[in-house]
Amino acid sequence: MLALFSSFSNQPGYQVAFIGDSLTQMADWQTLLDRRDIFKYAVNGDITANMKKNVDVVINKKPNICFIMGGINDIGMKIPVDEVFANIRHMAVKMKSWGIVPVIQSTLFIQAEEAWYVNWNDQVLQLNKLLEDYCIKNEMEYLDLNKILSENKSLKSEYSLDGIHLNRYGYLIWSAEIKKVLSKYDI
Repeated sequence: MLALFSSFSNQPGYQVAFIGDSLTQMADWQTLLDRRDIFKYAVNGDITANMKKNVDVVINKKPNICFIMGGINDIGMKIPVDEVFANIRHMAVKMKSWGIVPVIQSTLFIQAEEAWYVNWNDQVLQLNKLLEDYCIKNEMEYLDLNKILSENKSLKSEYSLDGIHLNRYGYLIWSAEIKKVLSKYDI
């Protein structure tokens, strides 16, 4: 019985966490990052208000760093950009207050081939500007994935399954950027 108990007590905690929507949920972060100390709280179709409401689930895991991404579902539901920004900012501030390094990631553009998507991407651009400016002003980490995965305010087709979600190649690029941040913080 003692051996069973000690094997549980030697299990590592979570160093890295993710909170997000289907883009985060669909990734096998443990394989992509070659780590076993990852906690993921991500729900397909989630909006940032729900993520904000559930941020304590992540905080209670006591990670060293948390990657935050959300907003595209909010935009699709016509939730004002200022409200989406406030929800993401709230999560980052709360994590920072608990000693967790928050990494705010850009909301990804979608493929803008359909006319009604163009409006979405204008709002994504507005949201990301707010997020980036906030991170600069408050010395928080901002990871702009659109610089690599998008072009002309549109997700590149070679990185997408369906115009919104990423394929394997998109996730490989995203995980490489995450590895750079983890290395910067020696995590």
